[in-house]
Amino acid sequence: MSAAQELTRGGFAAWTHHTLDALFVRLCADSCGSVLCESLRVSAGHAFLWLGSLLVTPSIHSSGES
Repeated sequence: MSAAQELTRGGFAAWTHHTLDALFVRLCADSCGSVLCESLRVSAGHAFLWLGSLLVTPSIHSSGES
């Protein structure tokens, strides 16, 4: 995977995380603002950061080894 592809995937993951985080903040503000809602927002953020790291990390098979 080229550096440009890695940056694109990493950028998309960061943008998705930021967008969903903003959505959760908005939903929490509109609802009761409970601890559960805040906990879900943080958990979703961690999940998307983890998924983003999986997208950016090249697979073992792409290194050219058979």
